[in-house]
Amino acid sequence: MKRLMASLAAVALIGAVASPQAAGARAPDRVCGIEPGQGSFNYVEVWGTSCKTARKISRKAARKFCGPQFRRCGAPKGSFDTGNIEVRQWKCKMRVGYESYRARCFKNNHDPRFVHRTGS
Repeated sequence: MKRLMASLAAVALIGAVASPQAAGARAPDRVCGIEPGQGSFNYVEVWGTSCKTARKISRKAARKFCGPQFRRCGAPKGSFDTGNIEVRQWKCKMRVGYESYRARCFKNNHDPRFVHRTGS
């Protein structure tokens, strides 16, 4: 019985350690911009598209999400405005806060996609 319990514990431990890799997340094709480290950051991770296209779509999504039509992006420190927005054929999940921005966008069946993050 003790061996069975030890085996189950070992299997559970291996599963817990392997779960971040088991999520199926593929490394980005490219990372462009200033990555987090010292101070401010502003970078794009892209899969199946270019950094230029990603920044262009992210900029349009931010204007549409925060612009006069939706009037979001007024969250106080420590909170965020979140929501979904569509730009052309791209669907973006936005998270905008005080000195923080994230746009996770994809096109079609998640084939071309990107994540744009900024902050201080």
